[in-house]
Amino acid sequence: MTILTTGRKNERFKGKEGFTLLELLLVMIIVAVAMGIAAPGLGLFTASRHIFNTSARFVALADYARTQSVSEGRTYRLNIDKEKGAYWLTAEDEGGFGRLATDMGKDFLLPEGVRIESVEFTSEVEEVSVPGLRIPGRQYEEITGEDGQEYVSFSPEGYAMPALLRLSDKKGNVLEIVCRYPSDRFHVEEPGD
Repeated sequence: MTILTTGRKNERFKGKEGFTLLELLLVMIIVAVAMGIAAPGLGLFTASRHIFNTSARFVALADYARTQSVSEGRTYRLNIDKEKGAYWLTAEDEGGFGRLATDMGKDFLLPEGVRIESVEFTSEVEEVSVPGLRIPGRQYEEITGEDGQEYVSFSPEGYAMPALLRLSDKKGNVLEIVCRYPSDRFHVEEPGD
């Protein structure tokens, strides 16, 4: 309420005295109940985002490995440890494969509730031919490194080892990260696509 210096009430605020304490408490109770109902649903939403974020990170790391392999002229590997729930990059050096000295060589751990169900490798790839361009099919027999870890290999020619990685979470979401042909990129699919 505004009082003018003349002692009269301002005509604009006439009849508008504000909210009572009871009205404010009632609005706060309604907001609290609405938040209580919505909060569990928001928790489920964020929990299911972990599998999608993990698959996007894996695809980005695979793209990085392919690009670096071509630009540096050496083989890269995306190593996968299902038991530990981790994956990381290594690159070919004179003495074998070693971890990258950058952040890309660190262990990328799966979030809680997300796990690698399976890693499947395609041993036979049909030949793809385009007029004027021939991309030969390749056979990949070795799918584990010296330490017994599974890996996906990226060659300096721009080829990737065809593979399918299946991720699942505790909410029942399942995603497949797939590279079907040596010249294909890794991408995310839902099973049945």
